[in-house]
Amino acid sequence: MITIDHIKGALFKFRNLKSDTLQLNTSASEPAHSPGLFHWNTTDEMPEIGMTGGVVSQQVGGEIFVPRRVQNKTGSDMTNGQLVYISGGSGTNAYITLANADSENTGRKTIGMLTEDIDNNKFGWVTTYGLVRDVDTDGMAVGAELFLDTTDGGYTTTMPEHPNLAVSIGTVFRAHQNEGIIMVRIVPPTMAKCVAGGDGVVYDDIQVGISNIRIPASNAPNERLYNGGIGSGVTFPFLGFAVNDYLYFDMQTPHACLISSILESHIHYTAPTDGNGKKFKFQLDVIACPIAGSWAVPTGSPFTKERTMDSDDTNTQRYFDIADIPAVNTTVSTLYKCKLTRIAASGDEYGGEVYVSFLDGHYQKDSLGSRSETSKS
Repeated sequence: MITIDHIKGALFKFRNLKSDTLQLNTSASEPAHSPGLFHWNTTDEMPEIGMTGGVVSQQVGGEIFVPRRVQNKTGSDMTNGQLVYISGGSGTNAYITLANADSENTGRKTIGMLTEDIDNNKFGWVTTYGLVRDVDTDGMAVGAELFLDTTDGGYTTTMPEHPNLAVSIGTVFRAHQNEGIIMVRIVPPTMAKCVAGGDGVVYDDIQVGISNIRIPASNAPNERLYNGGIGSGVTFPFLGFAVNDYLYFDMQTPHACLISSILESHIHYTAPTDGNGKKFKFQLDVIACPIAGSWAVPTGSPFTKERTMDSDDTNTQRYFDIADIPAVNTTVSTLYKCKLTRIAASGDEYGGEVYVSFLDGHYQKDSLGSRSETSKS
């Protein structure tokens, strides 16, 4: 006769069941997702356990999640397949925000990809390594490398160009509009793509001090002695640009420069008087020539860029990106002849001079270097 005590004893023994091995049925039909349910995934051919929320299951040994569910506190819903970074927390759960390649503060901290929809104020799981399913990979080649995009949370097969970050986030595993699969593997930005002979994408400067420029006979910037707004003491040379003032300068790509890569040109400036809300604009005309090549105008020249000034621009060193010069450096020691002009803004012109203190260019390095003046050798 089976008594209540027998049943209680059997349940106690089951709760404390011990075994040297546990054999999962590898041919059973897969059950519906359920938190804590451990079973064999016949599709991925590995054990799987249901996670809190009832939507996501984790393939044991095949993927890694952020160790605890994260919370969406952004005010907007998030969707499966979006890339995120940790932007704060409650002390118990981390808060997530969509990552973007055009922001170093967010892109560099990309932690993973949502593996489920997470509505505002709700919790969910983020994959840092493994397969994320049911995403849009339509038109992408299987095996293509994916990068964080310049749209919030997005991904692209095109490596973003400087000054955006190149964050490699994984590989296309299956191409499909609605049932695509991405193999997620986040790589830090400095290692997003190897260059020939190098360990990663590295940038350096081509620097042009204002003492190395050529001043024209007319419409030249005014040579100003300026103390930086400190109020007393020694003054230092700056070049004050009024509208239509211009100067000439040269740049040469170093031997460490990656062949056929973009050269970014910018200026360092200071506004000696308040110009909050006012605008100024610069134009850069360029011709370029590789060794044994012909002088030519790079696509996009003349380059123009306008800036609306902030209240704290006064007596502050600012960086102003003028141009991304296309990849015309087909040899080392490619020369760039440049003319920098302050031109009329679209409106609300800043009436004071823009004090330029330095001219600068960024280039991508290649650790191959070169002993030759004409080639990477």
